[in-house]
Amino acid sequence: MAAIARGGGGVWVVEMLARRIREASPERTKVWMEHRAPRQERGVLVLYYLCRNGQLEHLHFMEFLCIPSRGCTSELTQATFTKLIKACADNRELGFTKQLHSCAFKTGFASDTSTLTGLVIAYAKYKQMEVAHGLFSLVPEVHTVVSWTAMVGGYLENGMTEQALHGFRNMWREDIKPNEFTFSTILTAAPVLPPSQFHAQAIKAGYESSPKVGTALLTEYVKLRCMEEATKIFSLMDEKDTVSWSAMLMGYAQIGDSEGAARLFRRMTQQGLEPNEFTFFGVLNACSSPTAAVEQGKQLHGLVIKSCFDNASCVSSALVTMYARRGDIDHAFKLFMRHTEGDIVS
Repeated sequence: MAAIARGGGGVWVVEMLARRIREASPERTKVWMEHRAPRQERGVLVLYYLCRNGQLEHLHFMEFLCIPSRGCTSELTQATFTKLIKACADNRELGFTKQLHSCAFKTGFASDTSTLTGLVIAYAKYKQMEVAHGLFSLVPEVHTVVSWTAMVGGYLENGMTEQALHGFRNMWREDIKPNEFTFSTILTAAPVLPPSQFHAQAIKAGYESSPKVGTALLTEYVKLRCMEEATKIFSLMDEKDTVSWSAMLMGYAQIGDSEGAARLFRRMTQQGLEPNEFTFFGVLNACSSPTAAVEQGKQLHGLVIKSCFDNASCVSSALVTMYARRGDIDHAFKLFMRHTEGDIVS
């Protein structure tokens, strides 16, 4: 195949793959038409679509169409090069990213800010923090909110909490304002520092009412059983999704407030939001409290069945726990036996 490509058949292969991609998805066709890519860039764009859609088995076949050192006729541009790096990062394709990194030096893109930023983000996702830090330190222009957030997240994923906190502080020192993704990322370090410290900074940055930041903050307060603070944040949030409602329900479950959980669950459903398995897990745990009404738990069980979540592992475990704690051992045992996984939690 490589011989065909180098002998002039490469363009035909690219066109064939491009046609199949266009036929496979209207959304991809729209993107393709928006690009209106010249023929020499189409090999690169085909590879981008393959990467973006997780079709990694085609990567090695397509390499010779896109890497100049392999003798291909497709020409890399800075824009398509950056897209390739992002697509590979999204699919955790470290091997091909390294090849693109090497290619960046040969094509002259290694000095481009967008390319360097893309590589920093990619290596941070791969948990290659030494390489990411080396690139990040190379050019001050790479220090953007996006790259800083990627570095902070990469440090946290590698258990390097102190480095993540140091990076977060340095953002402020460089007068780079964290965005909602930065705050939701750094809040996973809350066990080291109290969430109240990040809360104050979120208020200062104007993100307290952001759904993403608000959910992250209330989740950390819930873990500490600080329901008063969690409730304040919840009430201030501009938009509340199923994740934020479920986090609040877990908070009520932790403090054994079955009535508070039931009221919140009713409010959620009245606003037209569909509960998911984690929502049911939270409210059922709250109904396991000794103060919860027996009928309340049975009604929720009926709703679980109606919503087709009775086979979800966490929901099944919560149901078994609820009936067992209420003394209905027969019902709990039947549910346990019916649930084929019978996981350790149960």
